[in-house]
Amino acid sequence: MRAGIVLAGGRGRRIGGNKAAIRLDGVTLVDRAVAILQSVGSQPVVVADHGDDGPLAAMLHPLRKLTSAFEVFVLACDLPLAGPAVARLAELPAGAAIAVDSYGREQPLCARWPRAVVLEEVEALVAAGERRMSALVDAIDPEFVMATAVELLNVNTPADLADAERRTLHG
Repeated sequence: MRAGIVLAGGRGRRIGGNKAAIRLDGVTLVDRAVAILQSVGSQPVVVADHGDDGPLAAMLHPLRKLTSAFEVFVLACDLPLAGPAVARLAELPAGAAIAVDSYGREQPLCARWPRAVVLEEVEALVAAGERRMSALVDAIDPEFVMATAVELLNVNTPADLADAERRTLHG
């Protein structure tokens, strides 16, 4: 089974509130992320509040519970245009893969991970006090899948949201 984890936590200070509840083209960011993961046959769970522990810790509980999953897609809700990138991740043969833009910037919150491997690494990293997703990337060495800057547009501010709205209206 393919599973998915939508990371919908964080304080949203720069955008002025709960990012997950913000609407883009009439749909909340969290609902967009769920739909993106469902489009690749994933059964997503939403992690809505992970406090200040960071995304690694947020992934840990669902990874432990998703025992029948052979792979897990991870998508942050503030990447609302990532659908094409997630589709490319899903097309690859089995293994770890993350989206990367044309500048070489990695986006580990748009990724596909073998569940058993990622669970072991996340447990070890969290136990060591690690919070950075880049530490997981370093530990697993995933394949990189090219994505456009638009696909990896991260909605952190009102200006980012306006940019995403323009792009959904005009393709």
